[in-house]
Amino acid sequence: MTITRLFCLENLFGVESNVYNSINVNEKNKFDTLLNWFLFISIASLFACIFLMYLIFSSFIMALFGGISLSLIVSNIIRFSLLSIQRPIKAENSKYKDIEEDETIAADEATSSKEKIIKKLNPFRATFPVSFIRVIINFIMLLLLVFPLSCLLQINELDQINDEKRSYYIQEFIGSNKKLINEQTRKLNHQILLLQSDLEKFEETAAQNGLYLSKKNELGRAIQYRDEYINDSENDLKKNTNELRNDLSEKYFIINCFSNIAKTPCFWVLFIFFIGVFIYCHIIMYQIRNNTKEGYAAKATSFYIDIVANDYIELKRKMDEMVNTKFKHLNYNYEEKMRWADPPFNTIEKNVFTEKQAVNKKEAKAILNL
Repeated sequence: MTITRLFCLENLFGVESNVYNSINVNEKNKFDTLLNWFLFISIASLFACIFLMYLIFSSFIMALFGGISLSLIVSNIIRFSLLSIQRPIKAENSKYKDIEEDETIAADEATSSKEKIIKKLNPFRATFPVSFIRVIINFIMLLLLVFPLSCLLQINELDQINDEKRSYYIQEFIGSNKKLINEQTRKLNHQILLLQSDLEKFEETAAQNGLYLSKKNELGRAIQYRDEYINDSENDLKKNTNELRNDLSEKYFIINCFSNIAKTPCFWVLFIFFIGVFIYCHIIMYQIRNNTKEGYAAKATSFYIDIVANDYIELKRKMDEMVNTKFKHLNYNYEEKMRWADPPFNTIEKNVFTEKQAVNKKEAKAILNL
């Protein structure tokens, strides 16, 4: 079980196994708690995303493939939010400061008071936007979990909500079509009334018997057309209504579902519960990452600093050897031209380049005239 847990921690949170094995039991319990809650969130996101895809596509196959893909995205976004709570190596490189101590002191002396104030404010200015974005992203992930899970847990109420919506649309469809049929029937009845009125006028004139018969036949055709139109329209309406009822029988109205489910106690219980889980996981990760005394963060940072420092020392040795061998006659000191005062962490910038000055137009014109 320990091997499986360590495997999950290595692949999910990038935990170094040799560092993990050297920390105390309390720190390991924090990792185990974080892992358990994250796996719970991942499983919950799997069910939520599959059901969400089913609400969208009304197909189990599409829901399965789409839900698994979406749940992986949601889980990885939450995982990245947890992983981003950490102290960078540059904040813990005191072990390595002696290597470039002289250059660091020189860079600090060259730093103006204004730059020092800006430097002190930079952590807050850099942390606030990141934290705000993290809150927004986690809130979106939270809604992706809570809404589908609330619908899944209240599937009977969900079916009732959708049945009411389906009935509403069917009744609207029938009412609008009947309104068109009645409007067209009214026009046909008006036409028939006009023909009947004309026919009454011709009855009084016997000399126009042929025209009378023509109007009578036209009236008969108009009545027949009206009756056929009514019958055909009613049959088409029944057919289209059945087709619409079949189409809507497996459809879910997602916005309507969510808006109604959001009013239920189940939704708010899940909402508060997952808010607590999200906050708790971030607090645990924050405690782990900021325990710089004897916890995992301190040992892992020291481990990474040793790797970076040793690699840089070896690289510097090769650079010195190459410069002394191939460019010895130039007496070139490449370290003076380096931009950073504390390589390889590169957190303190030296003033390598002279400050830009405004061009003196008179001097420039005099030089050009030479």
